This record gives sequence, C-alpha cells and structure tokens, in this order.
Amino acid sequence: VTDITRKIPDGKIVKVLLDELTEAGVKEEDVKVVIATGLHRPNTPEEIIEMLGEEVPRRVRVINHMAKDDSQVVFLGHTQHNLPVVINRHVVESDIRIATGTIEPHKLAGYSGGVKTMSVGTAGEKTIAGTHNLKVEEDPSTRIGVIHGNLFREYLTEIAAFVRLDFIVNVIQNK
Repeated sequence: VTDITRKIPDGKIVKVLLDELTEAGVKEEDVKVVIATGLHRPNTPEEIIEMLGEEVPRRVRVINHMAKDDSQVVFLGHTQHNLPVVINRHVVESDIRIATGTIEPHKLAGYSGGVKTMSVGTAGEKTIAGTHNLKVEEDPSTRIGVIHGNLFREYLTEIAAFVRLDFIVNVIQNK
C-alpha cells in the first residue's frame, strides 16, 4: 500500500482484499501489508491506523518498507538499462503480490499507479537513486501525461519484471 503522503482509501481497499483472500482460504497470519514508503520516513502507528483503520493492523502484519535497511531488501540483478534492482524482501518472498495506488498525473511517470508502487515504493535506495536522477528528469520523454516512450516509465516496467505483480487496485479520485 502507499504511505501517508498519498491520500488513498487504502483501509477500505485492503479490508475488501483481506475478506476476499480469507474467503479463498488464505490464512491472515500469512498476509503482510508492506507500506511502500520509497525513501520517505516510516509511518507512525497512529498514521498506520489513519491510513488502514484499526481493523487491518489487528488482522495482519503491517510493515514499513525501509529502503536504506539492507536487511529488508534483496538485490535481484540489473535491468537492460543497467539499473540495480533492489526490492523489499517481504515483497520478493511473497507468493502473491497485490498493490494499491492512485492514478493521477505524475511529473516523471506520466501518471502514477501501476507498477510504481512496487518499482519505487518498495525499492531499495540504489534502485530509487537509479530511477530518480538528472538523466531521467531532463529527458524530454519524462513528463506529466506521457506514458509511451517515457524513459522513467520504462525503468519502472523493467524493475517490475524482476518481481511479478499479480494484481493492482488503483483508484481515481475526485472531489
């Protein structure tokens, strides 16, 4: 799930997903919610309740991703663009990966959502540094509203290919 910096109804989304998973026979003790912080600070316990409600953290383990903590990330190799792929250990070791997010204009990715939650949100520091640099930011293809041919989006897609994302719940919000 996204972190506190994104205003997404993750609590509602995750509750529905948990209900669907348990109905399908998945044990709640086998489910982990990884908060895709990227390089942001960890979310406080109060923020986690604000984001997910009180029920979700009672039902399943909630983990703040820590991009700079080497014990929490796994190096998986390099992309075609020679970017190091370092992803959260809990995400890599999961049997099924479900991401939540929002689709809104994004200055680098064209639009947020999709693989961005995993390719940046649960990426290690080296991967994030490889995708967020002057080469990318100054590339004319990297801009709001552009997805096809967008260098940053290509980076995210390459990174995501290392760890299968099985399902995405993206929302589009308005007033």
